[in-house]
Amino acid sequence: MIICLILIFIISVSSTLASIDFDETKVSAIFFAIIGFISIIAIIIYINTPKPIDVYRNKTTLEITYKNYIPIDSVVVFKE
Repeated sequence: MIICLILIFIISVSSTLASIDFDETKVSAIFFAIIGFISIIAIIIYINTPKPIDVYRNKTTLEITYKNYIPIDSVVVFKE
């Protein structure tokens, strides 16, 4: 879903820029600014998602829900 929205945004920006007469340096600067913005968003999303190694680094906890001494649910909680 997010990738589709990003592609739609890039296509709309590129079609708008194609209709305006720019020199190559301005177009490439705008292109790299858009790619940089998308990269920053992707890095932020990637950093904030828990990974299996976080269990060993003590960044997560396991919470188990019991009913009559029988585990019925478990959740990994990411410490921030």
